[in-house]
Amino acid sequence: MDTEFPPPPVVYVACHETGVEKFSPVLIDLDDGRVALCVYTALDRLHALCGREQPWTALATARLDDLHELMPFDVVMPDADLLTGNTQLPDGNEQRVVPPVVYLACADTSDDQFVPDLHWGADGTRMLLVYSALDRLIDLCGPHQRWAVVPVERLDEIREQAPFDRVEIDAEIPEQHRRKAA
Repeated sequence: MDTEFPPPPVVYVACHETGVEKFSPVLIDLDDGRVALCVYTALDRLHALCGREQPWTALATARLDDLHELMPFDVVMPDADLLTGNTQLPDGNEQRVVPPVVYLACADTSDDQFVPDLHWGADGTRMLLVYSALDRLIDLCGPHQRWAVVPVERLDEIREQAPFDRVEIDAEIPEQHRRKAA
């Protein structure tokens, strides 16, 4: 199996509609004879490139090898427009898709625990910064930003530990406020 991208901890796998109990990922026969597994690094990318009705499942990237054992494929194709030919990514006017996991910007700490990186909004509110894809966190916060993968349902639990007023999704951190290399 060839994985030609630095994978995030979680990917969204396009699936065939087969029912609740059966998992059937979409495999594509490539022109060169290889079989590709289509995965998406953000849920909105899957919707843009496969359609909003496309069934999917979230899968820990570490489990791709297990999936390969069950149904062999030759290459993992991230964010590929192989299913519909649609290359238009969602614009700001579309309804935002809330993924099952987010990438939480974290403060620098001396231990392995994560501490949410809270920021003050222009309106005086405390914001929890979360990102819908790992590459977006890196692009919008810089390569030295610490992060943690968090299931969305844990955000209320995080609010109890580190009170915040609102969740800000995919917010850009100005260059002068980004983390620097240690």
